[in-house]
Parts: sequence; structure tokens; C-alpha cells
Amino acid sequence: SLPIELVHRILDNLDDLTILMSLRNVCSRLNLIIDTYHRYQTLTMLNIANLRWKSQELPRLYNLLLNNTILVTLDLAYNRIGDEDTWSLVNTLKNKKVLISLNLAKNDIGFKGAQYLADALHENTTLGAIVLEFNNIGSQGTEYLVHALNHNRSLNILNLRQNKISADGVKYLSQALQNNETLKTLVLDLNHIGEQGTQYLADGLENNKALTTIQLGYNAIGAEGTKLLSNAL
Repeated sequence: SLPIELVHRILDNLDDLTILMSLRNVCSRLNLIIDTYHRYQTLTMLNIANLRWKSQELPRLYNLLLNNTILVTLDLAYNRIGDEDTWSLVNTLKNKKVLISLNLAKNDIGFKGAQYLADALHENTTLGAIVLEFNNIGSQGTEYLVHALNHNRSLNILNLRQNKISADGVKYLSQALQNNETLKTLVLDLNHIGEQGTQYLADGLENNKALTTIQLGYNAIGAEGTKLLSNAL
């Protein structure tokens, strides 16, 4: 029964995270009031990196994303979410039409977590950027993501820096690059590509018409790998 103006004054003294995580979805009346609050109406980016979330706290985040109508950028880097909590997270994203950028850097995500993300990408049509750097998806996790790239038509930035991806993983990526017409930026620094992986990559680039940026630092490509890339370009 509090006047809307008074509730807005209370919201003025709360941070964005408290509003989103503690006040949203408490009741329909409060949701209606928050919907008219000026800070909430312009809240399109949420940075909750490096907060070291506990498992029992994560359901509140999933509930927020499940009913999200405003957030387009979510930064969850350095939170050690792990594979199982990644499954819970991506289940809220499968059919979302709002979120565009998702940062999951350094979250202890392995090949199972990559599989869950791939499943979400099959159905999500808005995510344009995913950052997975400093995880451990390996070549098997890369294969799962590649299957998603064969169907997804929205993702244009994929960051896989330092994920223990070997030449086999690049072989899967190469196959996707030959068919994918959406991906613009691919980051593969600090993996284990080597000359063989560079050969696969070069094969994929020969027929790719979409990719505009690729990062390959610290991959032991060598002189022969450089020659292969040069010929493909």
C-alpha cells in the first residue's frame, strides 16, 4: 500500500544488484513499481564478476534471468560456477529473446558445461557474444560448440582463449567455419593448436566468407603453420 513515489525513494538507496536479486519477483505489485523506476528501465548491463557465488545463491540469479526483459549484457566471469551450475544457467537462456552478450570467463567449465551451452545455442536466437576464456572445455567441448554453430545464426563473437584445445578441436572448428556465415570474431590464443591444427584452420578459412578477426597468439604455429595460413588468406 506504499505510494509508488515512496518506493522509488527507497530504490534510490539500493544498488542495482539488490534491486534485481532481492526485490524483483517478490510480488506482482512490487514488479509493477520497479518497472516504472527510471534506473531499472535503463539497466541493460549487469556486471557480477568475481563475486564467488555459492551454489545456494545461484537460484536467485536463474530466477532473475528466467524473467529477464531488460538485461542484454551479463558478466559472470571469475565466479567458479562449474559444469552443473552452468546447466542450470543455460536452461534459463534457451528461449530468451533479450540477452546478447554473456561472459563466463574462468568459471571452471569443462566439456560438460560446453555441451550444456551448445544445447542452449541450438534454441537461443539472440546471443551474439560468448566469452569462455580461461576454462577447460578441451577439444571435446569444442566439438559440442561446433555442432551448435552449424545451427545457430546469431553468434558472431566466440572467445575460447586458453581452453586446452588441441589440433582435434581446431579440426571441428574448421568444419564449422566452412558452413557458418555468422561468426565474425574467433579468439583461440593460448591453446595447443600447433602446425597440424593450423592446417585444419587454414582449410576452414579457404571457404569462409564471414570471419573478420581471428586471434592465434601462443599456439606454437611455427613457420610452416604461418605458410599454411598465408596460402589460405
